[in-house]
Amino acid sequence: MSILCLDTSTAKISLALESKNGVFQLSYMGREKHAVRLAPLLDALLKSADSKPKDVDLIGLGIGPGNLTGLRIGISTVMGMASVTGAKVVQLNSLEVISKNVVTERIKVVVRRARSGFVYAQIFDSDSKEPRVYSVEEFREILEGLGDYVLVGDGSNLFEGEVSPEWTWFPTPEVLLQETKNRVSEAVPFTEIEPLYVQKSIAELNLERRRGHGV
Repeated sequence: MSILCLDTSTAKISLALESKNGVFQLSYMGREKHAVRLAPLLDALLKSADSKPKDVDLIGLGIGPGNLTGLRIGISTVMGMASVTGAKVVQLNSLEVISKNVVTERIKVVVRRARSGFVYAQIFDSDSKEPRVYSVEEFREILEGLGDYVLVGDGSNLFEGEVSPEWTWFPTPEVLLQETKNRVSEAVPFTEIEPLYVQKSIAELNLERRRGHGV
């Protein structure tokens, strides 16, 4: 089975491909936008493995939460490819993928920047919650009662506590590939892809701010 994986939910594009010729990985983080870089990176990855899109049987896709524009680019790319090739898709929670970069017995708190004053966050413990968007103030209060935790992600410096190394803040090709293989039984047709959008609308955010200031 040939497996392609990608995540475009963060500032870093992460790609992996496992084929009969081995395992190949690429990532990019720079000034050029995902819309410009993703297609050339995907083409380079396939060429390095001497593969073509039609050779891909399964696709692991980071569905967020994260940057909405980046997510749409990655998701539309996968939908376009799968619609032609018939490849099934394993949908991956991007915050959970990030959490797998850190091995610890402590509570893992993945926190990523969203709109100004807000973060995407998910707490991974024995009672893990779904990913949500929180105001920075709201999440500070949650952390105060959490116990022994480590922060992971590009929103970590907004809060007090130990922070994991910066390389762990983004989905990595290795984890994308492993999680996709672990969840083969969850693969769905491309028509069933559902982005994990948890970002609130501007109207909702403005309303919360007004209420917070007693307006």
